[in-house]
Amino acid sequence: MRHRLRILQQAEPLLKEYLNAHQLPGVVEGLFSALVVLQPTNPEEFIKEKLGEIINGLAGVISWDMFIPKHIRPRHKVLWDDFMDLFFIEDDDFDPRILEPCSPEHYQRAHDLYNDRLRSKCFIAWASYYRERKRLIAAQLAKLEAAHVFHTRQLLWFGLSHWLVWNRSISARKQLAFSKIQGLVRKALCGQVFTAWLKTTQDSARTRLYFKNLEKHQDPMESDSDEFHTGAFASDPISLLPERAQLTIFSFVSASLVDLARCSRVCRSWKTVTQNSQLWSQINLSPLRMSVVDKVLNMLIQNYRPFIVNLNLRGCCMLTPKSLKNIGECKNLQDLNLSECRVINDDVIREISTNCESLLYLNLSHCAITDGMFRILTKGCANLLYLSVAYSTAFTSRGLHYLTTGKGCQKLIYLDVSGCEQISPDGMRSIARGCHRLQTMVMNDLPSLTDEGLHSLATHCHSLHHLSLLGASSLSDDAFKYLALHSRKLQTIRVEGNLKITDISLKLIGRGCPDLSHVSVTDCPKLTDQALKALGSCKGIRVLNVADCIRLSDSGIRQVIEGSSGSRLHEINLTNCVRISDVTLLRIAQRCHHLTYASFCFCEHITDAGVELLGTLPSLLSVDLTGCTIGDQGIASLGTNSQFRDLNVAECSQITDIGLQKFCVNCPSLERIDLSACHNVTDTGIQHLAFCCRMLTAIQLGGCHQLTDLSLQYLSGGCHYLTDLDISGCPHVTDKGLKYLKRGCRQLKKLIMFGCRGITRAGAQKMQSSCSTVHYSWDTPSLSTLETYGVT
Repeated sequence: MRHRLRILQQAEPLLKEYLNAHQLPGVVEGLFSALVVLQPTNPEEFIKEKLGEIINGLAGVISWDMFIPKHIRPRHKVLWDDFMDLFFIEDDDFDPRILEPCSPEHYQRAHDLYNDRLRSKCFIAWASYYRERKRLIAAQLAKLEAAHVFHTRQLLWFGLSHWLVWNRSISARKQLAFSKIQGLVRKALCGQVFTAWLKTTQDSARTRLYFKNLEKHQDPMESDSDEFHTGAFASDPISLLPERAQLTIFSFVSASLVDLARCSRVCRSWKTVTQNSQLWSQINLSPLRMSVVDKVLNMLIQNYRPFIVNLNLRGCCMLTPKSLKNIGECKNLQDLNLSECRVINDDVIREISTNCESLLYLNLSHCAITDGMFRILTKGCANLLYLSVAYSTAFTSRGLHYLTTGKGCQKLIYLDVSGCEQISPDGMRSIARGCHRLQTMVMNDLPSLTDEGLHSLATHCHSLHHLSLLGASSLSDDAFKYLALHSRKLQTIRVEGNLKITDISLKLIGRGCPDLSHVSVTDCPKLTDQALKALGSCKGIRVLNVADCIRLSDSGIRQVIEGSSGSRLHEINLTNCVRISDVTLLRIAQRCHHLTYASFCFCEHITDAGVELLGTLPSLLSVDLTGCTIGDQGIASLGTNSQFRDLNVAECSQITDIGLQKFCVNCPSLERIDLSACHNVTDTGIQHLAFCCRMLTAIQLGGCHQLTDLSLQYLSGGCHYLTDLDISGCPHVTDKGLKYLKRGCRQLKKLIMFGCRGITRAGAQKMQSSCSTVHYSWDTPSLSTLETYGVT
């Protein structure tokens, strides 16, 4: 072996280069490593086999573990790094002593070296162990110290928490004791006050009874001391009730002064109760406007002036300024309605504004208001919040100038100047500067209103929430630009009959007013689908009214319904939007689950298929389908919603008794229905309507020419809550049918019978005894007459 190693070490340089170039040292190392690991039984055959793989190129990359299978391949070399140097070391680096035999001294030195290394390793291991042990002990001591601190803190917190609970209990006991003592003191004090009050009340009652007996020419000493109680001289069930219960009962009658006066004539006990001041805090004389004279008003004011809070004198034309001045004696008056009282003058307004300091609501519409009245109002009425001067044309812009100078009317949050066409831009400027707290501004029927006036209002009234501009036809897109810039709190906008505004107006309003909830833009023919696209980004719209905007189509309505407010819509009005079809109704049914009111009048492209989708809306209460091309299938599908309250299918001539029957069976809560000009409806359909929908209060049957007296007999037998009925254009109805109505519908208040040739004038006059409003004409009336009486 040594001889062979010697030969390799003394080989020529070319041979060594050859060996290194062909990676023979790596092959040899791989073979030796495989022999050590695998230990084959026949090493020679193993070496020959592996050399054959190398020759055939199957061995792969030359490495020390190339011949060792992967599953038993060691992680480290099995030969030491210097082993191959024995064979392939360079001549310059070769040490001949490697080939010399080992002597005993060599073995002794190797043994000593081994022992030294072993002792060094043991010492290093012991030192490492000692350091680790020391670190663990220190960590353990640190943990013990932390545990001790934590335990100490826990004990302190335990003691503190118990002390806090004890302290709270002591405080609660002290508070309870204090409240009990305070309650006893108050009870004793209240007892003393009540005893004194009871004594005073009894003395006052005895005094009142004494003078009452004197008025009746009776001996005061003969009356019992307790006779002032109602039950002492009355035996009817109401008089035997406690006084508080009696007042509650008669409070439902106090809305009608006539009924309250009639009740006072029943007996002495009822008269005493009806004269109680609580029943006279709200006085409404408007229903008696043609019979109220100065004597009546003076008597009411004289008897109940400290208790009157609400006084309505609308249309009381028989009153004079002398009696109206007495209203100033009502010191607690808060709501006063003097609408249509033409006799109002400066003295009346002066007395009211000076003495009624609590006045909050004042209605002077349709009155002859002058500039002097505005001057008087601004000197008083410091707490006035609501003022209406609608359709009062006697004042000028100079009178409005007083709003900026006086202390009164500075708190106004509601102002109605509808129909006051004499107001100039200077007047609007005065309103804006003097009433900068306005939240609601009504300016209907003002064709002279200009962009400049609205600009002044928007610039100064930043708290404006509600704005009504019905009939303001002179406004342009510039006016709404000012609104969008300055009135960002706007919630309600109402515009009607404007031929100038375009899509730009709604775009600006939609972007500049994020709190918009009520949008009513009707009869504005220049608006297109682009306007509704701008409203699609508004998140709070609840009411959308675009009636008579004939250029709108399904595409524009889709922008709103599929927008942020689609699922929040409560009301939608698409009257006379002739381009709307069933597609819109499909989107409404998919998105508008909170919709309560919908109007699609004269939308001729809406059919039964679209109306069938409306029946799936759970919250829908009222729908108007006047003039739509629907039939029995459409009205029957609406019956799937049993919550319906109001249905209008006027001029839907395809509806017959079959569809009406299917609808009525499923809608027992129906209150109003309009079947005008439904020519195919007969007595059979009215029969199902009367006996299935017994909660009906208003029925429109004008133009149903097939109806006879039998229909009125059905209505009188089933609809006992009926208050309004229209049977115009029913030639087969006679006086016999009116007898049925008079007998069964005792709550009927309004009856319209235009063009009923079977009804005589005598029969119509008999109905006036049980019905407050009766309109009768033998001939068919004109269109203007029908509109006057509210007939479709």
